[in-house]
Amino acid sequence: MGYRSDIVIAFAFASEKHLAEVLAIYQMNELVKTHDLLQDWSTHTWGKTWALTFVAHNVKWYDGYEDVIGIEHMREVVQAFAEERGEDFSFAYKKIRLGESFDDVDYESDYTSHSAGIGTDLMQVIDSRIDIRRELVVDLQ
Repeated sequence: MGYRSDIVIAFAFASEKHLAEVLAIYQMNELVKTHDLLQDWSTHTWGKTWALTFVAHNVKWYDGYEDVIGIEHMREVVQAFAEERGEDFSFAYKKIRLGESFDDVDYESDYTSHSAGIGTDLMQVIDSRIDIRRELVVDLQ
């Protein structure tokens, strides 16, 4: 069976155009095509924010797996757009992986830090939508 994890990866963009451009480049990656990974991403509108999410439950998530490399490639694409376009491209990013073990949690986040503050606004949108909630459930009967 192997060790399993739950994972969410989310990106927020200031415009639909930026989201579409990212998806157009992402789908050209060979691993994305081989494993049909584009279908694993969902697009959303959260108010005036365009979002892209990947959510998986009870999966084997190992860095060397081709499908994991392909999913993680999205961050490389987004980062490349941000580096090339500078202040003309804003994004926020959040990744949470929860492993089977209670203390096995990976958390990453990032956003553009242009003077206009759009990246921090986008990060606030992601933070309001995606987080970890722990819950204690007791059935005494």
